[in-house]
Amino acid sequence: MKNNRRMPLKRSRIPVGFPCLLLVLFLGSIAGVTEIIIDNDAPETAFTGSWPKSTATDAYDPDETGTPSRWSCNGSTYTWTFTPLITGVYELSMWWSSHASRSSAVPLSIEYLMGRERVSIDQQVNGGRWNRIGVYPFAGGERYDVTLIAAPGEAQNYSTCADAVRFRFAGFTDTAPVAKIERIDPPAAEPNQCIRFQGSSIDTGNVPTAYEWRSDLDGIISRQSAFDIDSLSSGVHTIFFRIRNDKGGWSNPATALLVVRDCSRPVPIMPLGDSITYGVGEIRDANLSTGYRAPLYRSLRRAGYDVDFVGEKNTGGHVSPPFDVQHQGLPGIKDEEAAAGIYDWLTAHPAEIVLLHIGTNSLTANEGDVERIFDEIDRYEFDNDTDLIVVAARIINRKTYHPDTTVFNNNVQRMAASRIIAGDKIVLVDQEGALDYAVDMWDDLHPTNIGYAKMADVWMKALVRLLPACNRFPPEAFTTGNAVSETVGIDGLPATEGIGSCVDTPPADASNRTSINPAPAKGDASAF
Repeated sequence: MKNNRRMPLKRSRIPVGFPCLLLVLFLGSIAGVTEIIIDNDAPETAFTGSWPKSTATDAYDPDETGTPSRWSCNGSTYTWTFTPLITGVYELSMWWSSHASRSSAVPLSIEYLMGRERVSIDQQVNGGRWNRIGVYPFAGGERYDVTLIAAPGEAQNYSTCADAVRFRFAGFTDTAPVAKIERIDPPAAEPNQCIRFQGSSIDTGNVPTAYEWRSDLDGIISRQSAFDIDSLSSGVHTIFFRIRNDKGGWSNPATALLVVRDCSRPVPIMPLGDSITYGVGEIRDANLSTGYRAPLYRSLRRAGYDVDFVGEKNTGGHVSPPFDVQHQGLPGIKDEEAAAGIYDWLTAHPAEIVLLHIGTNSLTANEGDVERIFDEIDRYEFDNDTDLIVVAARIINRKTYHPDTTVFNNNVQRMAASRIIAGDKIVLVDQEGALDYAVDMWDDLHPTNIGYAKMADVWMKALVRLLPACNRFPPEAFTTGNAVSETVGIDGLPATEGIGSCVDTPPADASNRTSINPAPAKGDASAF
């Protein structure tokens, strides 16, 4: 069982007097030497699993010599939460204590202004000292988590140390503001349905003087920070929002996807990948193998979404209750083979959304073949005058942590971010961070049923922002080649409440939906 309680408090290295802290930060910022240190056991820390005291003698504590650090293994997590008072760039460093058992490949997740980064750190070296991790921008007043994931202990009894983190102010951000999309509600709508937009600026004291909202389909749609609109074209919109400040500098655009689509037919979704998409794991019978697909499909149907899984493969047909078994999961496939096949697969099984989890087989850190998959999807879109959304995963790691997986995911994330700015319809989700690798893996590569259910939850959180909620609950249609067999419709689903419209009356088929908040500061799926 996970333990989310806080450990007994020792002492935070953050000064306690707020006015004094503000003054110290301000003066220190000017001098360029402001730093905040969060020691283990401080109020700004939390953990899962067990983190006993370490016997190492070189833990961080300048005032209490010999105060222990903490250690763990096998997927336990330790989190330090940083809340800067001023917006700027900070150097992040970590301190770990020395021990022969320390792991050389410890995953570290860092939240910052533009999203989240995962790195691997080597605790076999440089114990008992500060180790520079990197430089990151943070917004004043926001909370950011730095999370250490304990590496597997394995036969060598590897350990992971949690001690102290340090944030040292390195300067103000550039004079251009940072645009933030606060709200698009609903994030997927029917034609002529009112959609509400709201944006804001993260800045260093400058005053916003102009706003611009643009759709890649409809052009400029507003020059206000917040507005309603019910006249957007049908299709998949990439929304760009930017701000100009009183110094004349424009921000880089914040982006989000917005789907405007009617409810006359199901949304075809292609689950695409390797044996993880196929569903290899605890159940080896192809008639019963479902992986994440069955729990995802059932979650979508329970929530009232009309979807149709597509692909040339059919696995899980004997599962009860039945679900839509089509997919494009090919055990053993490599990302370059997926790039070679995706055009033809989409031609044979057209989709509007692709769930992409690829890269596990013949893993390298190079993201080039994933980019070729995106290029081939672009070619299919051009040839067929259509738009697809690719929900691309940071792929799961292995039971035995593999640092190249994290590097590969980081490379894919950076590549996808550049394509999103250019208008590609990509949403990046974090499957790597979804699992507890100590208990959620059936073997070194494949999750247990519980692990697959966790993957389904991650896909679901992305899909609810891309699917119109039509509140109609049609019968389920399972595609099997050229045949379509119908089962009974879903009964007993809870009624949903209408959202507000431009005239404050709900449209007939509207339903209550969670609004999109793709704030890049918190690593939201659509912000990558």
